[in-house]
Amino acid sequence: MKKYASSVAVPTGFVMFAIILIASGLAHASDAIELPDGSKIDMSKPCPVCEMKITSGPNSPAAVVFADGNVVAFDANSDFFKYLLDPEKYNISKSSIKSRFVKANDKKQFIDAMNAFFVIASGDSGEMGLEISAFQDRSEAEKFMKTKADSKILGFNEITLQDVQPKKKMLKMKETTSDKSKARNSHGGH
Repeated sequence: MKKYASSVAVPTGFVMFAIILIASGLAHASDAIELPDGSKIDMSKPCPVCEMKITSGPNSPAAVVFADGNVVAFDANSDFFKYLLDPEKYNISKSSIKSRFVKANDKKQFIDAMNAFFVIASGDSGEMGLEISAFQDRSEAEKFMKTKADSKILGFNEITLQDVQPKKKMLKMKETTSDKSKARNSHGGH
């Protein structure tokens, strides 16, 4: 004689709702990256400097954590410094900043930007300015610097707004259509 387990009828709508809720939670969980202090970067928000989508890479994202818990993330270290070095433009108070994090190229993890070594190389210049690579260990920064022409290592407090500004003016693409709504400007990336 076979024994059958008793079953409980669960409404199909409830099951579908539960599946959608779980899937939604998993999707949103991947849109956040945890920082060393426990705060999280919301990857769905664009960079406040260049308005590009924030992605995770060897030098990104970077983040500023404010005393009120607000986290502002950047798609590039150059944008991170543009934001911090021009507080009036971005309407921020430096005294309200709790933490500054960058992703260390040598450790592939977030570190305190105040203690990082930054390699700036003129050969890495793009239309939007220099890309800056962060390192936790000075010896690793020196090794990386040797692979880049016209490069230098700077500490957090040594970087100026001039170091991160574009070296040439951005050129707008010529309009190829009479419909101005379809015209686009060039965005060279970081």
